[in-house]
Amino acid sequence: MGLKKFETWRSCHNLLKMNLLELSFADFAWHGRNTYTFNRCFLVLSGKGQIVNHTAGESFQMRTGYGFFLPEYLDLEFDFPSGLRFLCWHFKLEVLPGIDAFHGQKKCFEFAVPAPELENYRKLLQAESDWKRICEFEFFLWGHLRRFPFPKDNDPIRLEVLRERYGKLLAFVREHPTARLGIGELAEVSGMSRDTLSRHFSRDFGIPLKTFLMRELVSTAERYLLAGELSVKEISDLFEFSSEFYFSRFFKRHKGISPSEFRKINHHR
Repeated sequence: MGLKKFETWRSCHNLLKMNLLELSFADFAWHGRNTYTFNRCFLVLSGKGQIVNHTAGESFQMRTGYGFFLPEYLDLEFDFPSGLRFLCWHFKLEVLPGIDAFHGQKKCFEFAVPAPELENYRKLLQAESDWKRICEFEFFLWGHLRRFPFPKDNDPIRLEVLRERYGKLLAFVREHPTARLGIGELAEVSGMSRDTLSRHFSRDFGIPLKTFLMRELVSTAERYLLAGELSVKEISDLFEFSSEFYFSRFFKRHKGISPSEFRKINHHR
């Protein structure tokens, strides 16, 4: 009967890369506002709270039995009163290096989570990890991911075309996230002229290449700061800033707070 291969399915599957940045249980009182370079998902176990999405002008009441998906780069404000308890995970779902599957999504998404499902998830995280439980956990995560609203521009077939066109360039940016990386060097990597690369990248991804480079640098810096393994000075040197002062100024320009303040705030939460 021959062999029928489903190459599009295989190719699109291999585009996806889940990077789980944080997985935690939250039980603290806090009110604040932030913008992160990754997606977040909250599953409420008890209590009430509020999420305000200033980017899209919408608000949500956090309550037991509901989950909330918060895409990357949104201007969000939170009110976590005492008694609010929720499970949360921070993640990137990349379809290309540096390009998230939810890139461009401006709205948050509320969804119901049955009580037995929430309880099974909580128990799973409290158990000793083994490969069977890890697979169960992955099944839980991906089961929710398929419910979230993917932007139409991130159609798998279109992204496969962009992978052929920009895959080498995006991989190079991922491997060299430094302050010295410029469009001229990327033009050489891509085989295009500076003007052609800048024009086509903006058209295909909806953001200027220079903005993409800055976002990648900020996003990588965030992850190092959250990990807490390197000092601010060491991170500055790693990204080839001329000094810690210029790294701090760069970070504050994009995040509104210094690297030290960012680390302190997230350490206490």
